[in-house]
Amino acid sequence: MFDHGFGFHTGFGYIIFLAAIVLFLLALAARLGKRRVLLSLAVPLLVAVQIVLAWISGSVHAVGILHGINALVIFAFTGYLTGEAWRAARASSSGTAAATA
Repeated sequence: MFDHGFGFHTGFGYIIFLAAIVLFLLALAARLGKRRVLLSLAVPLLVAVQIVLAWISGSVHAVGILHGINALVIFAFTGYLTGEAWRAARASSSGTAAATA
């Protein structure tokens, strides 16, 4: 498993892919609306691209930089989604608090 040092990295990447699929399924189940569900779909798609870039960079080493750049894109995009969810939750809770006061 750890013969070349990247076994843990590879395994963790697949776990992240599974977590991204679960995120999308939860977004579907929660009925968050078309826009938020589509944004949640982008996460597993970006992670799938990440996996393909990792595979390709094994034989075409110049593609390896795109693997790193895409990782930063995934990090930024999930941060954006988290911020959107927090703002939506805060807006709904302050609207509820104003209505009950």
